[in-house]
Amino acid sequence: MNPAFAKEAARFGLAAEMAAVAGMALALMAILGAVAAAMSPSVSANPASSSPAFPGSPSPLFTNALIPTPVDTPLSVPAYISDHMVLQRDRPVALHGRAEPGRRVVVRLAPEEGSGNGSGSSASGFEWTGSVAAGPEGEWEVEVPARPAGGPYGLTIASEGVRLRLEDVWFGEVWLASGQSNMEWKVDWRIMDREKAVREADRPLIRFFEVPNEVRATPSDWQEQGHWTVAGPETVGAFSAVAWFFARHLNVEHGVPVGILEADWGGTPAEAWTPARPLLELDGYRDAAQGLVDGAAEWEARIEANKRKTELKFERIGSREHAESVFHSQIATGAAPLEPVTLPTQEPLRDFAWLVREIDVPCGPGACAGPGRLVIGDVVQEAFVFWNGDYLGRKDWMDAGIDMMIPEERMRAGSNRVALRVANSWDNRVRVGGPGGMRLEWGDAAVDLQGRWEWTAEAEAPMPDAVRLEWNPSFLYNAMIHPLRRVPVRGVIWYQGESNTDRAAEYRELFSTMIGAWREVWSQPELPFLYVQLANYQATQDGSEET
Repeated sequence: MNPAFAKEAARFGLAAEMAAVAGMALALMAILGAVAAAMSPSVSANPASSSPAFPGSPSPLFTNALIPTPVDTPLSVPAYISDHMVLQRDRPVALHGRAEPGRRVVVRLAPEEGSGNGSGSSASGFEWTGSVAAGPEGEWEVEVPARPAGGPYGLTIASEGVRLRLEDVWFGEVWLASGQSNMEWKVDWRIMDREKAVREADRPLIRFFEVPNEVRATPSDWQEQGHWTVAGPETVGAFSAVAWFFARHLNVEHGVPVGILEADWGGTPAEAWTPARPLLELDGYRDAAQGLVDGAAEWEARIEANKRKTELKFERIGSREHAESVFHSQIATGAAPLEPVTLPTQEPLRDFAWLVREIDVPCGPGACAGPGRLVIGDVVQEAFVFWNGDYLGRKDWMDAGIDMMIPEERMRAGSNRVALRVANSWDNRVRVGGPGGMRLEWGDAAVDLQGRWEWTAEAEAPMPDAVRLEWNPSFLYNAMIHPLRRVPVRGVIWYQGESNTDRAAEYRELFSTMIGAWREVWSQPELPFLYVQLANYQATQDGSEET
């Protein structure tokens, strides 16, 4: 482990248990040592109990009733100031928003009616009102006094006849969870023991705020989209798996509400999460960062145009209706010209690659019965499958390859025809075949499907040429981290690294720079920053570029 990283981990006593998730390792974090001491929970809970630690805690609520207010209304707040939010306990919390310049804004925090006020509610007996005049640009900020863990509270924000009412507000532990797909990987994405995790997710004092995936060329000061979601069996599937088990640990072990700000994006490098200014000081990143800073005014139009292309790309990749239309009009009729190709692919194919093969199944009398099985290992990345003229199924990006059963009534002794429509949203490099084999099984018969196929990329329009702007230095920091900087947090959990393996020698300085920059914008020089050390990704091979 890098000595600087080891020192960081030792400071905060991070321990991580690694568990395989769909062929990759996900860390289920446990907070130990200094973190537990720093939290000093003021309310205890029975770790074996799944019941909430606080009297008056709510049943799961699955959406926020307060729609985030547009920034051009007379009174507005960022999206994370909304129903079900968790505020960091034991320290003053600044609430902010926009109003008519010079108008007075009054903020009132009080125990929520019907929450058990006066009969054991942890919010009982505390009421607070603060007010401030909006500045020349309409900005306002008030500071709520430090409160111990507890709730629920109601929060009212009013100015000149406009009144916002927020409900089910708690004080507890707030953490920011960020990184690439390791952190983004959802509970619903085939994690180990998923059903058990869902059954045990009735923990309404855990809330997640998922930051929408966006890119910006300049830092955004306002979080316009998003809402807090209360944990429950119906909602936990959409949460980061790592962040969920982290939050559950805090909630069970320390008996406090937990709020997670989830800002992550699969396949992204650390420089995308780093502000531009410190990147200007790093060799290897200086020129790219300077170019983005100098050309920032031109980027917004490019970002919008690219967003439309990206939406079209994923719409076409995932549309069964579109794939079936192309199959019946171009492939089944023979209208699209086909050329030979050998599978497994030696060189990647491109765009929306259609692959076709006639398969002869030699069945003796009574030898073929029951359903067939189509196996095509390592299909990169998504595919629709057609069998004997009709749709059979879909292989999504989480599956390594195709392994589908074919109903007996659709199998034929003798000639059968399979067609695949494969697309790779990642880099438009389509590969088919590899580990897991390529074969058709039917009863006692098995046919090897390696070898000659036919293919075309001309059956439909090429893949839209969307660019992955989320790889650009600072673009994710600007859009997904900077708008959160005014939210007090206890610390950060981070899981990332694969997208920087090609520049591993630079990662130590880059990552340390990113951590320092985040601590600076949060004005917390000692902000705990917990990260997962990546496991080996591939076997070490002498002379290999991929290890």
